[in-house]
Amino acid sequence: MTSGLPNDENIMLKSLNLNGEDSNLRINGVWEENNRLSGYFYLDNLDLSRWLIQQNPTLLSGMAIIESSIDENQALEDIELTLEVAEYGVLTNQESSFHGTVSYSDSIVSTVDPVMLIIGESILSIDGDVNLKTEELNIVSDLENADIKIINNFWMDEFKDGSATGKLIIRGTFENPDAVADLNCRDIKYKNFSMEEINFHSEMESDSNFPSGFVNLEISKGSWKNENFDS
Repeated sequence: MTSGLPNDENIMLKSLNLNGEDSNLRINGVWEENNRLSGYFYLDNLDLSRWLIQQNPTLLSGMAIIESSIDENQALEDIELTLEVAEYGVLTNQESSFHGTVSYSDSIVSTVDPVMLIIGESILSIDGDVNLKTEELNIVSDLENADIKIINNFWMDEFKDGSATGKLIIRGTFENPDAVADLNCRDIKYKNFSMEEINFHSEMESDSNFPSGFVNLEISKGSWKNENFDS
């Protein structure tokens, strides 16, 4: 059911409901006379297997809020998007959630609050900004207590067990980024390898002529078949 109601010089969408089986999408919002646009989207129990081939059943629910102004060409500018989504079955067989706020203004995309992906007890957060005009970026990503099995969703092989914590900092330009990465992995099991701890540190400076960098890797109490090793 839809209801669009004028309020002085404002245009209001009171309610738009889309229903399908057990899923529901509800939208409301307002277009204000000062050329401000606000939209609210509420989703309940979306099963992606109804729409995508070879997709396991999912339960996807959440909310999106968009706030924006409208320029003289009726195009959106100064956009702010907030997402709060909870799901089961899209990434792993664990419950996960995604939330954060991102803004776009003058060709700059930036996080207002860190964007966070939480899967079980694993947390990935991203903070920073990207200038699409100058192609400059400044991004900090933190990984906390991540179940190494999550990587199996994006990797052609499989880790058997382990956890990872780390930080990735990327600054510079799209073509010449500088990066600093720190990663600590514990109780890693991969095929015939097992390692109690892996510490990885890498720094890279990109120059159009002479890129440079280094990698430090330390392995504690590793074993392969019946052989033990440390580094």
